[in-house]
Amino acid sequence: MALVAAEGRAKRAGTTVRDRTGIPVGWLAVVLLIIAACALPLVRPVDNDYWWHARTGAYILDHGIPRHDPFSWTRAGDPWVAHEWLSEVAIAALVAVLGYAGALAIFVAAGLSAVVIAAALARWLGARPAGVTLLSAVALAVMAPSLTVRPQLLSWPLFAITLAALTADGDRPHRRIWLLPPMFALWANLHLGFVFGLLLVGLWWAGTAWDHTHGRDGADVRRASAVALACAAACCATPEGPALLWYPLRYFSDGQVAAAHVAEWQRPDITFPLHAPIFLAALLLMLSVVLRARPRAFHLLAALVFAALSMDAVRHAPFAAILLLPVAGPAMARRRGGLSTSRAEARIPWLAAGLALGVVALTGTTAAATSGAALSLWRPDDAGYPAGAAAYIRSHHGADTRLWNDYNSGGFLIDRLYPEVRVFIDGRTDFYGDALLADYITMQDARPGWQELFDRYGIDVALVPHQVALAGARTGTSGWQRVYDDGAYAVFERR
Repeated sequence: MALVAAEGRAKRAGTTVRDRTGIPVGWLAVVLLIIAACALPLVRPVDNDYWWHARTGAYILDHGIPRHDPFSWTRAGDPWVAHEWLSEVAIAALVAVLGYAGALAIFVAAGLSAVVIAAALARWLGARPAGVTLLSAVALAVMAPSLTVRPQLLSWPLFAITLAALTADGDRPHRRIWLLPPMFALWANLHLGFVFGLLLVGLWWAGTAWDHTHGRDGADVRRASAVALACAAACCATPEGPALLWYPLRYFSDGQVAAAHVAEWQRPDITFPLHAPIFLAALLLMLSVVLRARPRAFHLLAALVFAALSMDAVRHAPFAAILLLPVAGPAMARRRGGLSTSRAEARIPWLAAGLALGVVALTGTTAAATSGAALSLWRPDDAGYPAGAAAYIRSHHGADTRLWNDYNSGGFLIDRLYPEVRVFIDGRTDFYGDALLADYITMQDARPGWQELFDRYGIDVALVPHQVALAGARTGTSGWQRVYDDGAYAVFERR
């Protein structure tokens, strides 16, 4: 049996029969790319936000959704919006039942399903298999650094579904568009990424209005307005009510320090190899709408807006990557001489495809197991985190301790120390705000005034990574004693 067989037509008894044995080569290539990408999270250090997300989920299962912060002493009792509460409950439940690796598999599969949805949309719009495969590789390269157990991965497939529904409705209005509002109600309880979905709906409305003013048949502005308003109203179905619609503005109004110091909120760096796919995706998006003779108004607006957002923060780049396939795929097909209207394409026999998938999965698993990195299976591995220092603090200090800790360890310490000891700071930048983050940076970098800040906050224990400036400064400061040191982290106590 040939390894690659072209899908064609065979005449049998005077009738034409389409050969559908096997899997299309293009789809096999996309699936192989996805399986290869799945090996990365196994050997990557556990994301520092995972720990507090999992602890919050466990807290909600035991006590309900918190309205005030239970985890820090710097903001103890202050109002806290647990806007990802449903995702955090899912994380805690999945880890309890399936272990960390099971939760990781489900979240990564959910995140990467966005690529499958976007690829299917691109093919429906006429993109060629080779183009879809190439663009899928770019999209996966953009997404790969973010593949972990985090609520934001659940926003990716919901964004892709929204994009597909709006695109399909633009061609042929259908009642299925009214499934979007209940989906947005779910989305708003999972992750703040729903605002990007609402932005997409708004751009679709603007595109519909543009088409209507230019006389395109079927462009119903009133219907588009009703859909957009229903989606926005559905996002109010959360514990916070309508206030959640405005909550994301905090990232823009009070997030300048985070944008300057937190990696995922920084602008992509063209000199950093891992950020190269972000620039490539943005460039392809721009070229697709600029070089295309008559792009859809909706896709034109979405490409421009999300390409710009991907240049503003690394965290926004996956949304541009999802948009890349249905926008650039058909544009590439047109540049090569017409859209793919024929369904005849090369196919791989199912047995050969299964063997290929198995080989890639086995190779990825073997590479992960022999990489030398610690594998996170039933329990998340604590490599790179201050496990020993946390055990020391837990055994020697109590609830009245005013602990200073570094930003990256905050979530881990919440998981290991709560409720006995609370943290100074963790990954909830929207909650802590710029003022406290600025004080933290001053102390971490041992900038002028750092000692006064230690005194003002009344800090009596400091867990300090060796690589930050504070470690050296604290060592030479009178009134403090180093009581624990494992070569990576040190614990100092005020005397």
